[in-house]
Amino acid sequence: MIRYLVFTTLIAIILTGLVYSILQATGVTVITFNAWSIEIKTSLLLLVSVASFLTFYVILRVLIYFFSIRSRLQQMNKRRRRNKAGKELIQGLLLFAEGHWKKAEKRLLNNANYNETPVTNYLMAARAAHLQEAYERRDELLKQAIDLDNKADIVVSVSQAEMQMDSQQVAQAQATLLRLYDLSPNHPHITKLLAKVYYKQKNWAALFELMPILLKQKALKEADIKKLKIAAIKGLFDQYANEGQINKIQTAWKKLPSNVRKRSDAVLLYAESLHSAGAGQLASQILVTKINDSWDERLVELYGKLPHTDPVAEGDKAKQWLSSHSENPTLLLTLARLNAQKKLWGKAKSFYENSLNMKPNTAAYLELAQLLQQIGEIDNANTCYRIGLQYCIDNKAERLNLKSDNSLVKKPIQAIDEYDIYSV
Repeated sequence: MIRYLVFTTLIAIILTGLVYSILQATGVTVITFNAWSIEIKTSLLLLVSVASFLTFYVILRVLIYFFSIRSRLQQMNKRRRRNKAGKELIQGLLLFAEGHWKKAEKRLLNNANYNETPVTNYLMAARAAHLQEAYERRDELLKQAIDLDNKADIVVSVSQAEMQMDSQQVAQAQATLLRLYDLSPNHPHITKLLAKVYYKQKNWAALFELMPILLKQKALKEADIKKLKIAAIKGLFDQYANEGQINKIQTAWKKLPSNVRKRSDAVLLYAESLHSAGAGQLASQILVTKINDSWDERLVELYGKLPHTDPVAEGDKAKQWLSSHSENPTLLLTLARLNAQKKLWGKAKSFYENSLNMKPNTAAYLELAQLLQQIGEIDNANTCYRIGLQYCIDNKAERLNLKSDNSLVKKPIQAIDEYDIYSV
């Protein structure tokens, strides 16, 4: 308002000065045209010229005003619709937040094309349709959103992939994400969603190949990447093991980072896969190397479960660990199993008994009972069956007191808590 007053005052001053200058002009101006001429005061001529210019200007502005009425009415109508569309968007979002999906979808689509960002209307309307499980209508709305603005293709398609995953349309989500990945391979969120799709599909090979990209883009937290990596490696190894693909297991192992291959849990998984694929001897060599380098009871236990072509030699390797781990129940159990493979029943029985008295183990109870039954020590076998069954039921164990022959003396056996067996 102040600017308008200043401008008007300035124009009035200029006009007043101009008129005053004109009136101060003296002399006569003669205008000659062919055979006739006219004399007029210079000041009057100037005033007439100015008045004519102003009149022409006013008439021109009036004509422009009348001829632009239609355009201005269209602009006014457009502004009105735009304001209405903005209100409809707000109302639609509120209804969406309240869970009124059908009403929200209708409101969001009212005058959507007049909104400054119509893609937002169609995107939210598509989500409302998705929550109503109207998937075909959802996809049509998303298509319309992309048609309105090709630049919104990635944003809209990412939302589409998320909704497809939510509705268990995993194959469709994969197709959407692969197209997006080709368009924008460095988009972390797309890579993250693609990893989730591969995980749901149990497509371990594809997920395994995606791991370096996930790490590079930092698309997930380190803990989540670690879980996915473990799942991918385990799934891939299990798949190849079931197919008996020893070479593929070894190739996948070599692709792992060196820091991962040094971990005991990774070596354990690798050895288990080789064993399942039929390469037990190779798994045995890998386990011995790793155990000698870094002691891990899980590796020792697996070593005892492997079928060895030369159990005598393998047993000798395991005996070397006794010097440093003579009181380790897992090592004793492994030695029991190796001696059982060598058919050295007495030694196997002794190792089983010592191991179980240190640390109860349901599988070991069964193995020892079967061994005792096989060599004819039926009473000892029955005792082992009973104690093993009791441990399975109430997680409490009795101390094993196996007789050297079959003439068992029936004595009451006092039950002890599993935590007390270490002191017996």
